[in-house]
Amino acid sequence: MSIFHRTALADDLAARLLAAPTTSAAGSGLFLAAPRRTGKSTFLREDLRPALERHGAIVIYAERKFRRSTHGRLPGFLRSLAPG
Repeated sequence: MSIFHRTALADDLAARLLAAPTTSAAGSGLFLAAPRRTGKSTFLREDLRPALERHGAIVIYAERKFRRSTHGRLPGFLRSLAPG
């Protein structure tokens, strides 16, 4: 499988993430959402992580896979975070 590298995008995003003040939401992490199988995880692993590491960041990558058997309900760990 060939990878479409987005190095320029990753470098720009890494610079923006690292320049954001730690008191802002942008300084505390990244939320990435898109349809399944569009390259999100590949972009994070192959482009953004190396770009952040080149800028001296320590990268922690965590991925949560959802089961389809939730039938529209939030998985337990998200229900526990939901208000009310």
